[in-house]
Amino acid sequence: MARPLVVFSHGNSFPASTYRVMLDQLRERGFAVEALEMFGHDPRYPVSSNWPNLVQELIDFVQPIAARYGQRPFLIGHSLGGLLSLMAAARVPD
Repeated sequence: MARPLVVFSHGNSFPASTYRVMLDQLRERGFAVEALEMFGHDPRYPVSSNWPNLVQELIDFVQPIAARYGQRPFLIGHSLGGLLSLMAAARVPD
């Protein structure tokens, strides 16, 4: 049976590696965990009002991972990352 896939999105000013203890706990409990290290640093996705580019950055990060694992991921996040996850799920619900 495949491990459930979690894609984690960090809060503002906290790269994903800041959460490594929590993410390792999820891995120890049987989850496959992926995380985008830093939002807003890729020039293809400039920061703008209401974060549409950051939402697209998350979508573009998640889609190949979901295809590789062959399953829909659980999107979780802290603060800004939670909002981006919600907005990405609303934009691409499947």
